Parts: sequence; C-alpha cells; structure tokens
Amino acid sequence: MNVVLRTKGYNESIKESEFTLDDFNTVLTFMKQSEIPFINIIGKSPFLHNKFYDFIEAAILAEVYIRIILDTVPDDDTIERLAQIATINQNKIGFSIDLTEYSEDNESLNYLITKLGKWSHSSVTITPEFNNLEEILQVIVDKGMMPILKLGFSLPAYNNPYTVLPIEQYKEKTELIGSVTNFRRIHEIGFVFDCGMTLCDFSNDVIAGIFKSPMASFEFLCSPKVEILPGLDVVHCSILVGETQVKLTDFSSFRELFNYLLVYFKNYDTLYNKCTECWYKNKLCGGGCKGYKYNLTDTK
Repeated sequence: MNVVLRTKGYNESIKESEFTLDDFNTVLTFMKQSEIPFINIIGKSPFLHNKFYDFIEAAILAEVYIRIILDTVPDDDTIERLAQIATINQNKIGFSIDLTEYSEDNESLNYLITKLGKWSHSSVTITPEFNNLEEILQVIVDKGMMPILKLGFSLPAYNNPYTVLPIEQYKEKTELIGSVTNFRRIHEIGFVFDCGMTLCDFSNDVIAGIFKSPMASFEFLCSPKVEILPGLDVVHCSILVGETQVKLTDFSSFRELFNYLLVYFKNYDTLYNKCTECWYKNKLCGGGCKGYKYNLTDTK
C-alpha cells in the first residue's frame, strides 16, 4: 500500500493537501490486520511534510514496516537523521532511491547512496535517453545497496518528471533489459518490473534469460497500486487517479480493498490494437498501461 503524504504535484484533479497524523494512524491500524503489515511513503519529496518524522515513529511503534520512496534527494541533515533512524531500527524501515539520473558527478545523489544505500532498494525509470543499465547495476554492487532494482517504462503520468517513452521504443528497451542478464547472475541482483510493460515486446531469448536469473517480481498484468490520499481517499494508481476513488474506511481488510479495485475500474484501450485478439491478454499480460492513451495528450 502506498501512502501519499503530500499530494502536491500528484495529479491536477486532486486538491493539494497533506496527510494528518490521525489519518495515518488509521492506515497503520488497517495495515496491522493485513497479511503483510507494510506501507510505502510516497508523494513529491515526502520528507518536506512538517510531521514527517512523526509518521516514521508511529509506523515503527505500530510494527508496520515503512519504506520511504525518495523521488528527490533530501538535504544533508535529513539524510543524516534518516541514517540514524535506520541504524537504530534495523529491519523496521527502508528506502527506495531513484537512480535514473545517476552519474559520478551527481554529488548529492552519491551522498544519499553512501549514507542510506545499505537499507535501500533502487529504481530506474526507462526513458528514451536511458541506456546505462549495467552502470546502474555496478553502482548497486559497489555501494552495497540491496540487490534489487525496480524497472519501469516512463509513462504519461501527471507527476512523471521524465520524458515519456514512446511505444515504438519498447522493444529496444526490453533488449536493453535482457543485455544485463549475465551481470545480474554473477552479482545476484533481482529485477522488479513495474506496471505498463507488454509481454509481446520481450523476445523469447530475453524472457528465457530473465526466468533463469534472479527475479523479485515479473508480471505484465495491471493490478492496483492502492494509493491512500489525504482524507483516506483510495485510488487505483496515480495514472487512473480520477477513477474508482473510494474511502479506506469502507473496507474491513486490505484484501477486500485490493479485490474491489482490481475489478471495478474501467478497461481502457490497450497499447496495441492487436492486444484485443491476443491469447495472453488478461491471462499473462494486460496489454500495457491502462492509462497510457488516456493520459498521453496531457503530458510531455
């Protein structure tokens, strides 16, 4: 489950607001009853919330694992304080660091990795310009980060800071993913695939290599992100934020909420016309991001 601490920049259809501590405690109580008591803290620079550390303390006390998604690099003082919290609270807090724009010259990002890397998964958003995947994997090895990299294609989400990846480049980028298979095997680095990828754009050789190398999550079906907004509104994901908006308090369990969102949202156009007659559609592949064509005209 994703908790959007700050909706600034989240979506133009959502009023900018911030989570209250009372509502956050409601989320924690709800998640304590789930099979996996776990939350991701997301939103534009969530550490800028004036009660940011209160949220972390509440999650730790409630014994709900908390992962902070760092979409931007905090100031040095914030990084130092997060490192202290992680050192004291082993296995109760973690981070995700965006390595899409990594370079040796990016001093602030390198400092963040040095201080928080041992508790961090990493992520990459594949853009038209992105080609240095093996370099990113080498950073994970050299910096002692957790050996998991989340990969996603750059989609036309309102809050996406990157250039959208054209559909015409999907095949090229799947070959890039396949090109690092041997490196991942040697260093035992697993991939997590984010939503929006299409099965038919992966060659048989690439898929075979992926299945025979470390994987953490490998699927092509659209499933709810389950994102909780301030006020305890729940949406399927940031791209389909205008659809299937419900209240957390209307559900008795995370499983019930997840299943509701899984069924009751619109079936938007697939990426390719051929998807409609594909045997894999809705069995192994959802036909790509359901919000791609819906949102494309409103993004760069």
